Amino acid sequence: MTATLQHFDVDADPARILAAIDEDGGVIVDRLLTQDVVDRVNDEVEPIVSAADPSAPMFNPVMEAFHGPCTKQVAGMPGISRTFAVDVMCHPLLLTLADAILSPNCARFQLNLGHLLQRGPGADEQWLHRDEAVWNDVPARTPSCSSRR
Repeated sequence: MTATLQHFDVDADPARILAAIDEDGGVIVDRLLTQDVVDRVNDEVEPIVSAADPSAPMFNPVMEAFHGPCTKQVAGMPGISRTFAVDVMCHPLLLTLADAILSPNCARFQLNLGHLLQRGPGADEQWLHRDEAVWNDVPARTPSCSSRR
């Protein structure tokens, strides 16, 4: 079975996007970032990415196997790139979606994690996955996203 996700334009109705997230577990938002934002983030992080060592050991051998030996990783993106912090993490659509998904389960939330992965030459394609597997010590979210309705 092949996994597929629905595509939405950045200007799509957030309610439609949320419905697709409830149905499929994720979406792809086309044109979420402008080319200018992408270029500025790349310019701001290039020195750090260039210095990253794809063979650096990781905290977990499963993660090492998942990323493989050709992937550079940069953690702490909001602290490295102001553009990432302001124009990516605080994008109005992302905040709208985060608010709709997270607010029913908490008094407030804070988006504070941004991680860059650069898959280099020779890297295997990364398969569709959920990052929540990394946080396996955190209880599963309840109620489910579907309870928003």
